[in-house]
Amino acid sequence: MLLIWACLVLLPFGRLVEVPVLCMAVAGIVLLLRHRAALVAMAPMRTFVLVFAAMWLPMVLSLPDAVSPQRTTIVVVNHLRFALSGVFIVWALARPRACQRLLALCGCLLAFWVVDAGVQLALGVDLLGREPSRGRLSGLFGAGSRKLGTTLGVLVPLLWIFVQERYRPWVLWLTIAASVLIVLAAGARAGWVSALVCGIAFAWLNREHLLRHRGRALAAAVVVVVVLPFAAYQTVPSVRQRVDQSISELTGREAVQSSPLGHRAWILKGALAMIAANPINGVGARGFRHAFPEYAAEGDPFVAQSPPIYPMHSHQLLVEIASETGLIGVAGLALALTLLAREAWRAQPPVRARIAPYGIALCAALVPFNTHLAIYSAHFSQIVWWLIAVYCACLAHPPTQAHQGACSTARAAP
Repeated sequence: MLLIWACLVLLPFGRLVEVPVLCMAVAGIVLLLRHRAALVAMAPMRTFVLVFAAMWLPMVLSLPDAVSPQRTTIVVVNHLRFALSGVFIVWALARPRACQRLLALCGCLLAFWVVDAGVQLALGVDLLGREPSRGRLSGLFGAGSRKLGTTLGVLVPLLWIFVQERYRPWVLWLTIAASVLIVLAAGARAGWVSALVCGIAFAWLNREHLLRHRGRALAAAVVVVVVLPFAAYQTVPSVRQRVDQSISELTGREAVQSSPLGHRAWILKGALAMIAANPINGVGARGFRHAFPEYAAEGDPFVAQSPPIYPMHSHQLLVEIASETGLIGVAGLALALTLLAREAWRAQPPVRARIAPYGIALCAALVPFNTHLAIYSAHFSQIVWWLIAVYCACLAHPPTQAHQGACSTARAAP
């Protein structure tokens, strides 16, 4: 349990998160060697393996035409740690109470993230004495990192549902308001969109309750959706700067040349040329940067700089997958999401309640109408595969006799 939780605890601290992942991967190997039959008998385990295969095999199939075979091979091999650690996660959490305990731990951790970032917003330094990163809240992620907003924007459903299950409604609304404020102040527009997706999905999940108390719900929604963003715009410089920049990018001429949006427009042109030239299996997982100089649009001002600026990825999920693993990769993603959605559709209400926080978080992480971190990068992959593994684990019905026997044997082993 603590190893699984540690994947979120250590997420702000860079490569340290690899320690629990590798420990779980080793445990996954041991489980496969000792209890393969019990694992195969678990329906959630089969779902996880199929989802992993749907997203990993396109990476393998991108190898023959990879522009950087060494880089793609490293990514393909490194992703196996998520498969093996996922085996451990699904096995370890295949009991409802385990899922409840994990949600409680994650909810407490995310509440600490929000409090820590709130202290940084109010005092200029967080609880560890860290200052904001280039004018934006960074919290535990530290100076030089802008991942607080994008990460918290995806993971907030774990906090909201944890609070909803244990506290009064006013505590939930206060928690939602505080977490939204932190995501706004972190200044990542991708985080804003993710939090919005989470909010819509969370409202849909609680639609019956909201309709019964529509007056109070409407008032609270106005505060969170209208009053809070307006107040943040007026009082938080980083929010005002990002909103003003977004408006100027959409309306001003400089967006085409020097703004982040203008940069991404040139990236998109190059990515589309890359897809047109490599439609089946792409240029190789994580090969975008290596292939971009060949496919950059004529007149790209960023490539023309000295030294040239080559993007690491396309900043958009479907474009990145289509360019790096081709239509095979897009089909694999669609298959994986279909498998996950099918299991949610078939699940009984108690199971749907268990998977809800992780399902909403996955929707926020993988919604196509947003900018994204690189799907095959270490940080974003950690989040996505952790969520998928826990989601699959929460699909489990009461443990089978085979699983109980495997647990007993594992605990008795020296």
